[in-house]
Amino acid sequence: MANISNLPPEILLQIFVRYCETETQHNFIDNVANVCRHWKELCTEASLWNIFDGTLPFETLLDFSCREYLRHTEILIFSKLTKSPKVKDVKLIYQNMPEVKTVNLSNIMKTEFYKMKIPFTFVSELVVYCPKLQEIILNDANPLHDFVPSRLMFKGFFTLRGSDLISVDFSNSSGYSFLELFNIIGSTCPNLEQLKAYNLRKNYGHPIFSIEHMQNGLPKLKVLHLGYPVEFECNHFKTTDGFRELTTFSHPCIENGRYELNEVKFKKLLMKSPHLKELDIQGFSFVTALNIYSLPTANLEKLNVSDTKLCLSDDFDNVLQRWNHSLIELDVSHEQESTINGCLVSFASSGSLKNLVSLYLYNTSVTMSTVKMIIENCPKLNYLLLQSCADIMEQLRCAHEGEGAIKKLALDAEIFIFNEQDFNLLKLIVV
Repeated sequence: MANISNLPPEILLQIFVRYCETETQHNFIDNVANVCRHWKELCTEASLWNIFDGTLPFETLLDFSCREYLRHTEILIFSKLTKSPKVKDVKLIYQNMPEVKTVNLSNIMKTEFYKMKIPFTFVSELVVYCPKLQEIILNDANPLHDFVPSRLMFKGFFTLRGSDLISVDFSNSSGYSFLELFNIIGSTCPNLEQLKAYNLRKNYGHPIFSIEHMQNGLPKLKVLHLGYPVEFECNHFKTTDGFRELTTFSHPCIENGRYELNEVKFKKLLMKSPHLKELDIQGFSFVTALNIYSLPTANLEKLNVSDTKLCLSDDFDNVLQRWNHSLIELDVSHEQESTINGCLVSFASSGSLKNLVSLYLYNTSVTMSTVKMIIENCPKLNYLLLQSCADIMEQLRCAHEGEGAIKKLALDAEIFIFNEQDFNLLKLIVV
């Protein structure tokens, strides 16, 4: 019987590639590279390191880059730090990774001894190195640390490298400089296609998104993810070409009032976006179903109107009918009024949901009979979220995913309705 170690290197490398698709690089080095010297050598083959996933220590990142194992790496996710890095080490990493297109600094932001100078070093050195850089991620998902980025750090970096970038993510961060950040990006990143800036913790003020400035400065923008506490600012007398290439707009509102996108600003943002496919206006109360219906897009695919009561509007079925050929995902969660059942039954029976694949009904007053009706009239439904729905059987208050799960849910609903009818009939007889 042949030994696995006798396999040709190219076959072993293919096996290692498959392993890395489901395991972290930390596990890859621990479980594979330590098997034997031959495997250890193969594990450092540059073709295996298109991504550095950040699960190995910073010292390993430095060592691998200096040995040129990462010379083909395109996505660099920095490791967490156990001590403050030297500027020369950061330079060495960048110098030896000429193919990098994405730099993710999220783990740097989570460092327990986090200091202001650390992110400055990692960003400032990018000005000189990584000539193919297209994306930078400053997402701080750790609420324990308040990332207060230097205005100079952003301004210098974006001024010199902004025209190369196609994607920027600085979500979950905080600081006064965000008041200026949108203006800096709008002035320096003409090729940007994706901008994410949600959950910006406000320490000293509110991030202002000047609609006309950003539309003029970001003509290629396709994906825009914003959210509380970003404030929109517009000039009624200024005209722009809008976001002509926009495909995704997300701005969930978690606080009514000044942070909400009103009707005028909604139109300013989206009325010149014919390619829009995804729209998330969760929590909005000022945008109407008629406003949505008026959008110029021909093929809306995903619509999130949870916590808005829009689905109860008389005009909402017109919205669904207009895009029933393309709509595959709908979120109407948090609707507690019982009238949602009549609305959903009407939408389903009219064919408005005929191509729907995913439906989110989290924390709604939907009933079992409505669920049965939806499934019967949505032949492509593959995902149905019923979590926290008080009128649904307790064991069914969860996410139902896959054809088998949906069919079983339909059967459970039918049995429940049948038993309920029998029980009601029995009560009548007894009475």
